[in-house]
Amino acid sequence: MKRRNRLVLVAAVNLWLAHFVFFSTNAFAQEPVSKPIKWGFEYDLMAPRIGAWNSVNLSAYIGQGRMKHSLIFAHINISDKHLTDESFTKDDLNAFGYRFEIYSHKELKRWSAGLIMLFSMHDVTTVHNNQDGSFNTFIVGVPLGYTWVLWNHLTINPNVSILVPLTNRTVKIGIDEVQQAPWGLEPGIRIGYRF
Repeated sequence: MKRRNRLVLVAAVNLWLAHFVFFSTNAFAQEPVSKPIKWGFEYDLMAPRIGAWNSVNLSAYIGQGRMKHSLIFAHINISDKHLTDESFTKDDLNAFGYRFEIYSHKELKRWSAGLIMLFSMHDVTTVHNNQDGSFNTFIVGVPLGYTWVLWNHLTINPNVSILVPLTNRTVKIGIDEVQQAPWGLEPGIRIGYRF
């Protein structure tokens, strides 16, 4: 039953991604090709909100017209107040991934929606028996947000990502077995600079 649910979820994500590709190529096919390429960097304030002060969530992006492609890197030492009583006493997360977004405005601003794919690596200590270990998870999600552009370079993007882990929903660390949440809602504010 679990395998069938995963296959259905993977098929739904693939169908959704195909819809985005089809929609973006047809809806924006008449736009001029000479649109300038925009590129930049973003820092997500979600990292120090859920982790230590030295946690980072950085992305570098390139975009043209309404479409933006981002590479993501995150290193977050998740703080105690964001860990649950039944899972871990320590969770040091490293992640990298890809985010694709389509914007409602041709200048990569205003409303956006897209697809995010992350590979996260966790070094953890369990609550029950203080077992140390690590595990990896592949995550897909949907980022939704609104972007303001100030002075043609500074960007502010309050956003929320709906994230679903596809692998390792149940993690065995030593003698402890821990269930991951079936999905997560992760709000953030990305501050960026574009060139």
